[in-house]
This record gives sequence, C-alpha cells and structure tokens, in this order.
Amino acid sequence: MNQRYVDTYRQHRRLFLLPLLIGMLFALWINLGAPSLYRSSTSLWSDTAGGSANDLSGAPPPAANEQTMLNELLRTQAFQRSVAEAGPLADYLRAHPSEGWGPGALVKKLRGAPTLDERIATALSPKRVTSLVLGPHVLKVSFDGPTPQVSYQTLRALMKEYEKQRDALRQDALSSYSSTVAAASKALTDARTKLTNYSREHPGVSASDPQMAALLHAERNAVDQLSGATQGLTDAANTSLDSTSTLRIVDPPEVPTAAFGQHKKLLFGLIAGLFVGALVSGIAIYAMTKRSGAPVAEVEVVRRAEPTETQVPRREEPPVAATRVREAPLRRRKRTG
Repeated sequence: MNQRYVDTYRQHRRLFLLPLLIGMLFALWINLGAPSLYRSSTSLWSDTAGGSANDLSGAPPPAANEQTMLNELLRTQAFQRSVAEAGPLADYLRAHPSEGWGPGALVKKLRGAPTLDERIATALSPKRVTSLVLGPHVLKVSFDGPTPQVSYQTLRALMKEYEKQRDALRQDALSSYSSTVAAASKALTDARTKLTNYSREHPGVSASDPQMAALLHAERNAVDQLSGATQGLTDAANTSLDSTSTLRIVDPPEVPTAAFGQHKKLLFGLIAGLFVGALVSGIAIYAMTKRSGAPVAEVEVVRRAEPTETQVPRREEPPVAATRVREAPLRRRKRTG
C-alpha cells in the first residue's frame, strides 16, 4: 500500500472507523428490529393413477405438479383470504397492525398503513410459504409465522384449503372440457347437416363451388375443434382425482420451539455491515488522498530533488601553510619599499 494512503488513514483514523461502526449498527437495527419468524413444516405424499406409466412417458412427477398448483393458488387473493380466515392469521394481523421496529416497519409507517389484504398477501408470500420437492411423490411445505401457534395452525389451514381447492379445480376442469366437447360435437353435427342438405338440393355439385367449399371448410374446422377438446378432456381426466389418486400428509405440522434462522441472519448482517463500512471507508481514504496534493510520482521527484545536509557543497578553506607562503613576499616588498 502506498505510504500516502497510510498517512491519510492515520491522520483521520476516527473518521474512517466511523463507517464501520455505522454499518454494524445498521445491520443490528435491521436484524434485531425485524419480527421473529417461527417455521412449521409438513410433508405430503402425492400419487396418481398410472404413476409408473407417467414416469416413463416423461411427465412431471406428482410432487412437482402439486408444487405448481400450490404456488399458483397462493398468487390468488381469494385463496390467501380463505387461508387467513380459516386459521388465526387474519385475527393476529388485525390485533398487530405493525410488526417489528426496524427500517422496513419505519418505511411502511411513512407510506401509510397497508390494508388487511395487503398484509395477508405479505404474510403468505413466497418468502413465507416455501415448498420443496424431496422426491417424485414427496413435497415439503413450510410456513414462517409470527408466533409458534400462528405458524402451526395457519399451516394446517393452508393444507386443508389446498385440498379443497385442488378438488374443486380438477372438477371444474373436467366440467369445462366436457362442455367444450359437447359444443364441438354440436358444431360438427350442424356443419355436416348443412353439407348434406346443400348436396341434396344441388345434385352433382363439385367441390369448386364457392358455397360447397365453404361448407367443407366449416366441417373440417369443426372436426379439428372436436379433436382438440376431446384430447383436453382426456388429459384432464387422467390428472383428475379419482378413487386411485392419493394426497395425504405423512409428516403432520408441528409447533416450532424457536425462531427460524435468527442467529444466522444476525451473523450475515454483521458481516455485510462491516463490508459496506470498509468499502465506504476505503473510498473516502482514496478520495481524500487524491484531493490532498500532487500525484505520488511528482511528490517523489520533489523529495529527491531537495538537497540534504550531506549533499550541500562546502567551501574548502585553503591550507594555512600555503597562505603564509603567499603572504611572505608581500611583507618583504613592503619593508624594502
């Protein structure tokens, strides 16, 4: 390290240590001021009819399908509100309008009090409700709640509401595809009836006739629509819940006994605060050093050009004996004169 930067640090040591202290205090404020979260987890076993055949065909495993459906439901406000009202989460949020005393809580107060639906959405966001596929049939679901009891009971309500919505969505999908197939079948029947009637009324008509070509085109479109609707109904029937499909809880939720990851978050926060403080201090040292004077190379040249005591030339005094020899003839001339 260049000596100029070291000298700048030594002259303003307290000033450069201040960002480190501020960074640590801010990290402590963020972590200690944030609300404590308690994690409750459960494991689900999911299987469908023909599970082995689906694995061989390259279809997603049952646990992955359950994870996708759960994540999509958690993005809907109706599902979030149903889970919160079925468990103690909604009552807890009503009784605690603010959580924590950290920077996040302060910013929320400055922005204005959020609505209950917004707070429920935050409490059931992907950061609080997580799912992990542990195997083809095993899905682990976790919820981070503000208290142990709220976390435990909300997770139970979440699983019950998910099972109910899961069944309803599968049945709705079957009903929707059945209606589509019925409509496509009726459209095909009507198209063929019109084609038959036009052929009877115009015997010997060819396919180049404009009206005949339009009727043939309508029939082909109806056949394609019926084929697509039938395939959708078949897929929905294969993935729907029936007597051979199962979804059950293998590891029930438990009441958490301690806050989740509190010490780890505090340690990472302190490290991040020290890093940011050291970065700010280093930038300040560099800026103050550059602003203090000439560049380093010029300073070195000036220092080398300055004469030292050993480099100052001294005037040599003439020897005493030589001086007397030169003065002797002068004295003799004065005497003779």
